[in-house]
Amino acid sequence: MFSEGVTVESPSLVEQELLGRAVQVLERTGTLRCFSDSVGVVAVLGTAEPGAPTATWATGGLPYVVHLHLLPRPELIARDLIHEATHTHLNDWLASRDIRLDPVTPVYWSPWKDSKRPLFGFTHSIMAFSVVTAFLATVMADSGTDQSWLRVFHDAERDRLRSCAESVTSALSMLPDELSSNLSDVYTLATA
Repeated sequence: MFSEGVTVESPSLVEQELLGRAVQVLERTGTLRCFSDSVGVVAVLGTAEPGAPTATWATGGLPYVVHLHLLPRPELIARDLIHEATHTHLNDWLASRDIRLDPVTPVYWSPWKDSKRPLFGFTHSIMAFSVVTAFLATVMADSGTDQSWLRVFHDAERDRLRSCAESVTSALSMLPDELSSNLSDVYTLATA
């Protein structure tokens, strides 16, 4: 039963078009499988202009579901989709190995929250933003179109990743070897 005033709608034609173009970006950059293996449902929260308050999230409580506002550029929607797909994939990976990371004790400085985060949240941040930064570099290298306008998004994430290198090094030492190696590899790629 829905609360009074709550409506459920299918995405509008504009939203469907934006999502379709974002999927084409994922396909063109070779990242569609990363997305499609981890996400089954995209819950559209509405559309927004760049700079306006937006929300994107995925949660273990609703596996394979990504919630997001759509921005007017498919590359930015693809960025948000791949970011949330990374969270979903990491949650699945941890669960499949019965690995529990500390979700409570704030130890690692996060430039995205401007505060210390526990190992679980920090690991998610570093993995997701590293994947996003590497993804944006791939989009910008796409010879089909001029994507140089994405440089500001790429450089901002790369700089934030670099700013927490000390915390990354510390967190990597607390992770299981396979996860530490994978996270180190994608972090290194993103911060190069």
